[in-house]
Amino acid sequence: MKLELLKVADSPKIDQNQAIWVSDQEKGFYMTDTWKVVWLEAGGNFDRKTIWETNDHVEAYQMKGMYDKRLPDPLFEEIRTQGISGFKLLSKQLYDELDVPAGSTSALEMANRFGLVRGHLPVLGHHDKIFTFEGKAMSMAEMAVESLDILATIRMKGKVPVDVQLHPKMSLIVYITNYSEVHVQHFNQKGFKKCFKVTDLQKPGYQAGFTSDGRYLIICGTGYLQMFEVGETAFNLVSAIDIATRSFAIMDDWLVLNKGMHGLELYHIGERLEKVSSLQIPFAIDRMICHPGQRMLLLTGNPFREIAFIGLSNCPLVK
Repeated sequence: MKLELLKVADSPKIDQNQAIWVSDQEKGFYMTDTWKVVWLEAGGNFDRKTIWETNDHVEAYQMKGMYDKRLPDPLFEEIRTQGISGFKLLSKQLYDELDVPAGSTSALEMANRFGLVRGHLPVLGHHDKIFTFEGKAMSMAEMAVESLDILATIRMKGKVPVDVQLHPKMSLIVYITNYSEVHVQHFNQKGFKKCFKVTDLQKPGYQAGFTSDGRYLIICGTGYLQMFEVGETAFNLVSAIDIATRSFAIMDDWLVLNKGMHGLELYHIGERLEKVSSLQIPFAIDRMICHPGQRMLLLTGNPFREIAFIGLSNCPLVK
């Protein structure tokens, strides 16, 4: 199993603070900023095509609210189903009912770039309940007439939350703070229940994520990567690695680490994390977006001058 550098190319002429979406139907990535939407082919000739562009501020800002109104309906439906951080998106119709002017960047784009704790985007969780995150507040709601009926609100514990993740099967939400405090918040259809702390590393925290079967939670931050086995009342540490990493992507039982200027590393997820291979990239990596259907990663550079396409070879799909 290995990582393979397929292509390095000049970046599209798009701002650094771009949103990047994955499309199985179109077999590619969509990259957006205030002024442009570009499709990038994931494989083949790695073609690219501009599907929307303007230089007019009024026209550009009219397309931004809860979601990016430039996205074609089929693409939005893919994004809605894929979701963000384990949550699904609401329909365009419901977002239109809640819509507010957003200036140059929609709430959906903010959530894509910075996560739900920065995007203030209503999303759908278990029990058909809507969840919102704003600052340290986590709220559960239902849809009312052109508004949200808030059922419960709690204040998240610890320092500033930087990432939240919904478990794929259990009614619990994990959040990690900028000090790597990790908490588990249980809920049911009526509101929030007990909360417990998983760990407190007192180091800058970046990301949390569940494996697709929900068995493991993986977290990363400054100088560390950790994996916990998930339980109802406790998460047990099963693997810990001292390593510099910016972010990670999970594809079946494979974990790819974005190490910034130090390239990528590939790990197999089993009862512990096992390093399989690594790959040096000819630029410092900013973002890493996973396209599971194409077994491919899109990397953006920092500064945003180049992009790269990375393939995962000899990694069979888990049945």
